[in-house]
Amino acid sequence: MNRSWGMWFLSATVVVAVLTFWTQAGSAMGKKTWRISGRVLSLQGEPLSGVRIELQAEGAAKDQRIVETNAKGEFQIQITAATSRMTRLQGVLAASKPGYLEGREVIDVPLDSSAGGIEIILCKPNEGEDQLPMTALASILGPQLKGGVAHAFPAEAGHPEFIRGYEELMNRQNPAEAISLFNKSIERTPACMDCRLLLGLSLLHAGRWGSAQKHVEDVSAICDSLGVKKAELSLIKGVMEAWRGHTDEAAGLYRSALEADPQNSLALQELGRIAISQRNWEAAEQFLGNALRAGPSEESRILRVRALLELGRVEAASEEMTRYVAGRNMKDLPQMAKALNEWVHTQLSLLSKGKSKSLTSQPVEELVQSFPELEGLEFATDQSQLEEILSKIGQGVDSFFRSIPNTASLEMVHQERLKKDGKVITALDQEYQYIMLAQSGGPGLGIQEYRSTEDGNDAVRSGLKQGLMLTSGFASVSSIFHPVNRNGADFRYLGRKTLDGRQIQIVAFAQRPETAKMVTRFVIDDRSDLALVHGLAFVDAETFRIRRLHTYLLNPLPMVQLLKLATEIQYQEVAFDGHSVPLLLPREVEISVNWRGRYLHNRHTYSDFKLFNVESKEERKPVSAPPPPSESAGPDRVLDSGSTSGI
Repeated sequence: MNRSWGMWFLSATVVVAVLTFWTQAGSAMGKKTWRISGRVLSLQGEPLSGVRIELQAEGAAKDQRIVETNAKGEFQIQITAATSRMTRLQGVLAASKPGYLEGREVIDVPLDSSAGGIEIILCKPNEGEDQLPMTALASILGPQLKGGVAHAFPAEAGHPEFIRGYEELMNRQNPAEAISLFNKSIERTPACMDCRLLLGLSLLHAGRWGSAQKHVEDVSAICDSLGVKKAELSLIKGVMEAWRGHTDEAAGLYRSALEADPQNSLALQELGRIAISQRNWEAAEQFLGNALRAGPSEESRILRVRALLELGRVEAASEEMTRYVAGRNMKDLPQMAKALNEWVHTQLSLLSKGKSKSLTSQPVEELVQSFPELEGLEFATDQSQLEEILSKIGQGVDSFFRSIPNTASLEMVHQERLKKDGKVITALDQEYQYIMLAQSGGPGLGIQEYRSTEDGNDAVRSGLKQGLMLTSGFASVSSIFHPVNRNGADFRYLGRKTLDGRQIQIVAFAQRPETAKMVTRFVIDDRSDLALVHGLAFVDAETFRIRRLHTYLLNPLPMVQLLKLATEIQYQEVAFDGHSVPLLLPREVEISVNWRGRYLHNRHTYSDFKLFNVESKEERKPVSAPPPPSESAGPDRVLDSGSTSGI
């Protein structure tokens, strides 16, 4: 989900600093010196250098210290204060580093004592974005733990400080105050494990991951020594492991929670979330369905919508989405829910077009007759090689989208309007500066494409008066083969042939209306329609890189009067400094369109590729990119398969 999931999750940063405190006898003037040393680590336990550590100590402002961690993530701070003014060192350690959210940890060290094992854990802003947020974990487990305290320790459950602590955590969203109050509960009632777990939730809610980690480990050791199994403890530990990316450990802890409580809806939900991350859609749907039966949850429901869509069960996804929305205004829902709702409606629209005969289902004789490019093909007798071929193609496509830099090139476009017999009515040759900008946010999401004329003007409307069109969206067509999009199409291995002196394997593909994600939207005036494609990929038999890619409209679009849209892309190897392997970029693209009775043909050729940076701007001043074009198409523009819909 492009960061569409990020709206759900707590942005908590974490750096681990294992700190050792000790006091040193002061001078005869009654001063005390505390030295603080430690190291800073990432959420995954890697040392971080260059982290700014600031000690903000009460009563010793003039002695505040700011240091940076060394290459091993280590640091040391010394602070001195008059004992007449302070009897203990109290304050905050704040750790910050570009690219990470700030981490803070409270310190409170008495005179003539030492404290060790204090941890500040920092994570990057997007870490844990696809996991259960700590605020949600507290809201789910808090009432259960409060009930446990009321059952086992009614006196503590009725104590004003416990009640205030619970209110601060659950109602006022003030975990810092709750921490102090729950600490007092534990001092009064050390045997109350639920009190200890409420403290752990408060520490996590406050972003104090280091203290939370140590505290939860201590609670776990106590429970083990007493032979006590608590599902809530396993769940807290499981969510923490999931945030670190340790899915196997997290799954094991969720299963431990199920052993203690077989109908635990949170454990089932989080196992479903792990299955989604592993793209095991059937297991995800089963876990999430069981979670909803054990206890309805908005999060379980919206996760199940995702799993059902990936399985192609669009009607069931639509029903689940309706339950999730429950009459609410769509604009008030989380961004991820809005995206899923749009995805549901897209797939319903595609399904309404019905099934079509495609290249993956046509008999061989029909294929040869319909597609001259298959002449000389040695047809495959079975599909035993298909999975391996698709896997290797997918690896190459994934590598392309991960490594593609921003590029600029020279684009020559020959546009034609034809008679029905193929004779040219109008023709136009134009030259553009063509820019491809790599999209951020995840693999296989496409590339933004811009073009401008020599004087730097936007070229979108060129040729309109002559009834011509300007086409785009070619660099992203191979996304159909990306691993994250594989279940959006059916594939068929056709066989091998020699092409341009190379041994080529040919794979047919056809987008599936139930699951297709790379979908073109064709917009005319106030009307629009969604287009699915099928086609042929010509793949190098040695490198498994796509050398040519042909796509054809799977269904005519009568709503916008589009009867034909065919694209033939030939790729070329382009070497850039800093890239060990040349990239395959479009060399020549041919487009044929039958729209509103107009027969249109375009040929695009690309050359003179350069990295798009300040230097290339200076060489060709008009190269600066115009504002992004809207997702639309008209008589002078067709969006090809690079235009996406869904997640």
